[in-house]
Amino acid sequence: RSSDLPCKAIVKFQCHCQVTTLRIQCHEWTSAGEEKKTELQCCGNQCPHLLVCGHRCWMTCHTGPCPDADECEKKTPVRCPCRRIKRDFPCRDVRRGEVSVSCSLECEEEKLRKQKEKDELARKQREEARLKNEREIEEFKRKIEGRKRRRKEKVVQEEARGFWQTYARIIKAGAGIVIVLFVLEIGRAV
Repeated sequence: RSSDLPCKAIVKFQCHCQVTTLRIQCHEWTSAGEEKKTELQCCGNQCPHLLVCGHRCWMTCHTGPCPDADECEKKTPVRCPCRRIKRDFPCRDVRRGEVSVSCSLECEEEKLRKQKEKDELARKQREEARLKNEREIEEFKRKIEGRKRRRKEKVVQEEARGFWQTYARIIKAGAGIVIVLFVLEIGRAV
């Protein structure tokens, strides 16, 4: 009889993680119990979902929600305060705040070395700035000294012209004023 023969049709459905399409013969699916159906729906790959901690779920394709991030065993790097030393710890311990990495003696020496380099660089920059300022001041003094020299040369030239050449304008102006006053005085008297 044909009704006693198992169904050979292929049934398609998604695995638990909804990534893979699975194909199973109808009679195998319909004759399976709940536990066997859960097993048949597993694609066998690692669950692709991310936990709250940011790591991927470590279980193979499974039903229901992923486990709590507080159970995550993925290695997570933790660094010392100066970020020189790095150690890996289980994620769950890091999330709970149970681990820390302290600076070593080498870290302290490295900090001192870097501080010395920084101080030396700052000292060199200050020295360069001081030298630059001194050069600018010297340049400014040379320019000012050149101007003073020109003024002195002008004064020497004026002295060399003689008394009459130097004061001729003042004397002529004074004489002109005296003549004008004299003419005005004569005009009143008449």
